[in-house]
Amino acid sequence: MIVTSPSGAAQLSRKIVAVIVRETQSRYTGDALGYGWAYVTPLVWIVLIYGTFTMLGRQSPIDTDLGSFILSGVMPYLALRYQVNAALRVKSSYRNVLPLPGITSTSIYLGIALLEFANALIIYALLLGLNFWISGHFEIHRLVPWFSGFATASGCGAALGYAVSANFARADSASRIMTVVLRPLFYISPIFYVAEELPAEVVWVIRWNPLLHAIEVLRGGAFHSYQTHAGTLLIPLAFVVCCIVAGRYGELRLGKGSNAKISALE
Repeated sequence: MIVTSPSGAAQLSRKIVAVIVRETQSRYTGDALGYGWAYVTPLVWIVLIYGTFTMLGRQSPIDTDLGSFILSGVMPYLALRYQVNAALRVKSSYRNVLPLPGITSTSIYLGIALLEFANALIIYALLLGLNFWISGHFEIHRLVPWFSGFATASGCGAALGYAVSANFARADSASRIMTVVLRPLFYISPIFYVAEELPAEVVWVIRWNPLLHAIEVLRGGAFHSYQTHAGTLLIPLAFVVCCIVAGRYGELRLGKGSNAKISALE
């Protein structure tokens, strides 16, 4: 869907808002905590990581407190991962909605992406406040690069999830593919270390990882003492564009296949 007029943009905005409202009302329906699980699960996970590092006596590799350092790596990864998982749920959660007139995949994917980004940003803000309460440190020295790095990590996840979801007719197949991708991504991204620690040869090999650049740019904005030479937003932004093109191609390809099956039945 291409927006070519103000009325088209307004219509798309209304559809996006409708998707966000539907997600917040329908997800975790019937549970006592409801949509709060979207925040509780990552909060508990990060608290456990912090507790484990504290018990093991791990220190931050750069001049900041341990909590701020853990958040700077884990939160961009979580933002990417939750975007991917949300995009992969589209075909199963919206299978009865997509065929309806006036409903487009663009509004659904955009609505879910914006909701997941807002969720991740709220979680990050809550954890920054909690860390400030515990340690007295609040590490965001340059807001623009910090926000740019975080938004880029989230955008990479949304674009990747869209590309994979759009190119597989079955949601379970797409989920299995992403399980294989996300696990090694956790280890080759500088979540619990910084790229400046690595030998130049290693950085050269993993430099195509878009999450590496997003995290490094975020840390360059968060920490006054950290200067990164490995981070640039060009690679993750190029990754986003490639994923969007691949996703659009997949939608057109699968759409033509579905139309051909209908014609054959007729």
